[in-house]
Amino acid sequence: MVVPVNDMACIGKNLPEKLFFGTIQCFFHMVSDVAGSSGSRLAGKLGTGLPGPVVSLLKEISSLPFFKNLKNDAGNGKFSVWVSKLFNGTLLAQRDENGKIIPVPFDLRSELAVAHELARQALPVLINECIVRAFYFIRRLYTEIKRNEIRSFEELKQIDVHNVLPFKNRTIVRMITIASGTFTAIDFADAAIRSAIKNAGQVQSPTFWKDFILRVNFVGIGRFVIAVGTDVGMGIKRQHLIKERMQYKSENDMLQTAKVY
Repeated sequence: MVVPVNDMACIGKNLPEKLFFGTIQCFFHMVSDVAGSSGSRLAGKLGTGLPGPVVSLLKEISSLPFFKNLKNDAGNGKFSVWVSKLFNGTLLAQRDENGKIIPVPFDLRSELAVAHELARQALPVLINECIVRAFYFIRRLYTEIKRNEIRSFEELKQIDVHNVLPFKNRTIVRMITIASGTFTAIDFADAAIRSAIKNAGQVQSPTFWKDFILRVNFVGIGRFVIAVGTDVGMGIKRQHLIKERMQYKSENDMLQTAKVY
């Protein structure tokens, strides 16, 4: 059924006006979903919320045939239902002292809060890595200046930049691994001590582990894992090259022996 629209002022008389009014209305509609309407705000409730990039990606993944074939008892997709519960807050819901369910939605607001927290945690990790690379650069630059007996700025051209830059070599990778590991160990110790002090030494209580997790720097853990993976990968590659060189040397010795014979 076609319903006539009388208020043409909100629709526009031509194409530019239609695009302008449509964009404005869509924008404020999304603002209403995030902040809540006047009625919901008076009732002390938040808006429905908007799905952020993470939830949108999970929703797209749930449409893949592999996840669509995973059905629950009701015949619905398990992963799709899990994503829906994550968005509407029933998955992470909590209960108050009266047993009433308090939904905790994971929408755009939650994703922005997580992004802000990760950015805050990334700052000390970035400073730690910059300090390590700066010390490596200064030390190698001093060594190169001393080795080449450089006495003026014009003679700095004699330095091989590959021996100075703190990137793509085994030494700096090992230094980053040790530095990030030390940072993570100190961060764990700090989180444990602060959580124990806050919970009066009750390390077995659930609140202790909750406070401990909230104080851990997850960006530092991720950087340490990446550093260890890079270090191990370079070690495996080095051992493979050494094995190849030994094999080539053995073959060359055999050929030289056969030639002499």
